[in-house]
Amino acid sequence: MTDTLIIANLIAVLLLLGLGLFILARISYISNPQNILEGMEHIIRKIWFDSGVERKIGEIEMHARELKNIQKSLEQLLRTPAGRASIGEITLQEILKDQLPPDMFAIKKRYQIHT
Repeated sequence: MTDTLIIANLIAVLLLLGLGLFILARISYISNPQNILEGMEHIIRKIWFDSGVERKIGEIEMHARELKNIQKSLEQLLRTPAGRASIGEITLQEILKDQLPPDMFAIKKRYQIHT
């Protein structure tokens, strides 16, 4: 989900909350502050669950954990000279494939580096 969509959803939630407060005030709940708080809580819960915000937050947390795991894996790979060399070799090969015709380059031998 993009940041723009998240912001749009939050604005919609705030507008609905304002509408709920207006409705509460119009139906005379204003006389008892406890009724206002209970009504606001009910409206917020309904909007929260109906809009799927909780599910979306869960998805964002899951993606953040996945990114963290990918970062750790990449850090571990880049710690060793062999890992960096492998990535460099593969990257160079891909650049050459993208930029040169196949008859202009060849990979002679793939070196195995043991750590």
